[in-house]
This record gives sequence, C-alpha cells and structure tokens, in this order.
Amino acid sequence: MGAALLALAPPAPPSVPLTVAARDLPAGTVVAGGDLHTVRVSAASRPSGALDAAGATGRTLASPVRRGEPVTDVRLVGAGLGDAAGPGRVATPVRLADVSTAGLLRVGDRVDVVAASSDAGGDGGRARAVARAAQVLALPDATAPAAGALLAEGGGSGLVVLSTSPVESLALARSAAGGRLSVVLVGQDVPRTP
Repeated sequence: MGAALLALAPPAPPSVPLTVAARDLPAGTVVAGGDLHTVRVSAASRPSGALDAAGATGRTLASPVRRGEPVTDVRLVGAGLGDAAGPGRVATPVRLADVSTAGLLRVGDRVDVVAASSDAGGDGGRARAVARAAQVLALPDATAPAAGALLAEGGGSGLVVLSTSPVESLALARSAAGGRLSVVLVGQDVPRTP
C-alpha cells in the first residue's frame, strides 16, 4: 500500500544551487571562499540577483549577511566606491578627530559631519555642520587585519569614506585643513544635502 502511494506522489521539484553565507558576515567583509557554502533549493526559492561563489568571492559586503542567507548582488559594494556614492555624489574620505568614533559606525549608516575650529575669542571655538545625512560607504580600518584590536586600543586612523555632494566634499576638505571633524549618527529618514 505504501509503495503505491509513493508511486502516485508527484516528483520533487527540481532543485538549483544557491550560495549562502557559511557564518554571520559583518558589513565591510571582503568575501573569501570559506565564508560561503552551497545549498540546493527549489528554483522558485532562488532570489533574484543570487550570485555563485565565484561571483561573490573577493567582493566587499555593503551590509551584514546572516549565516544561511543568500548572497545577492545588492549585498555587495559595486565596482568602486565612486559608483557606490550614487548619482551626482562623490566618495569622500574623512579622517575623524576621535579615531574611536569610527568603531561605532557601520557601512550604510548616515551621519552629519561637524567641523570644530579653535577660536581665540572667549567661547573656545565654533562648530558647524559641513555635511548632512552622508551615507557611510566604507570603513577602511574595519577591513584591515587586526583593525578591531587597533580601534579597541585607541589606534587606527579614524578614516571613513562618505557619500557626499561635490559641494560638501570641498567644504569637508577646507574644514579638515583648519579644524577637527566629528560625526553625529542620524536616522535614515533625514534628507541628504543635494
């Protein structure tokens, strides 16, 4: 009887390979072969933009990927940081005065950049926003070997790459030459400066 029921059961749907994360991977990770493994899923379950191991290896994650999550094209930084900045935007490296602040940031965060300058007057200095709701594109120290140890010990460079308007990039360069730069984390719904 059981054999007859098995013979009448529809065949299993065809399966296709799907590359998934072998472990939790933080944003900014350069994907290595050991970070991935392949599972088989039904063709209908394979997400759009799914990459095979060869297409993902050596590329940088733009956002975190959980263990078992498919690796898709939207999870990876594009061909270069300039492209990742977006239309009409530029990738602007910014060195923060307090290097440990960079350890609080993640790729994709939005920040206001504040410039503080020394003032000989009685108020001790001035601060002003020079870029608003700039998206963090990369954290070079976070991908360097032993970067976590450097940041934890107060080392590291405090370098952050932001998506800014061309006007903001010039203001940031001027401000960095004459003062100290810091960032304030802001929500995703804060409008960017065009």
